[in-house]
Amino acid sequence: MCQFLSALVLRDGTILSREDVTDSHEILIKWYSQQGHDLRDDREFNPRFVRVEYTPERAQDAGDLNNYRLVVDEQTEPAWFAAHSEEVARALRRKVKRCIVSDSRDLLIGGPWILTGDAIIGECHSARVVSMHDSSKVDVMYGSSKVDAMYGSSKVDTMCDSSKVDAMYGRSKIDTDKRKDKK
Repeated sequence: MCQFLSALVLRDGTILSREDVTDSHEILIKWYSQQGHDLRDDREFNPRFVRVEYTPERAQDAGDLNNYRLVVDEQTEPAWFAAHSEEVARALRRKVKRCIVSDSRDLLIGGPWILTGDAIIGECHSARVVSMHDSSKVDVMYGSSKVDAMYGSSKVDTMCDSSKVDAMYGRSKIDTDKRKDKK
C-alpha cells in the first residue's frame, strides 16, 4: 500500500508527485503518462522510473521530520537510483516540511497537511489532512475535507458537507453532537 509522501523518480532524477491529491503510485503513473512522460513499466529490464516514499517509520510520528526516511517501493532498486537518492530525499523532506503545521491558522485549503503539537485550525475547506497528532484541533471541516488518521488527543469539532475522518487512535475524537450539513 502506498504511503505519504509517494513519488516517482525518473532516471534523470526528476521527481513526479501529486501529494495534494494522491499517494498512489499507479495513479501517478497514469496521470504523468497522460502528461507526456514515457512511464512504461519496464521494471525487470530497463526501469525508466522508480517508485519511492518519504515516510516516517511509524505513522504516529509523522509530525517529526527526524523520523522520516526514503523508501524504494520496488522489489529491487535500480542501480541508477543511487546517484539521485540523496537529492530526492532532500527534495521530499522540503515538501513534507511545508505540510507540517504546529501553529494556529484560520484556514487550510487543499493539502496535504500534517497537524501536530498545539495546532488549532479554524476551518478546513476541501483539505487533505494526512494526519493529526498530539492535541491538534480542527474547528470546522467543509466540502470534501478529509482526515486520513488522528492520533493522541487530536480533535475535530464540526464536520460539514461530505467531510470525513478515516481512522482514529488514542484519545482522538470527533464532537459528533456538532456534525451538521451546511445549508
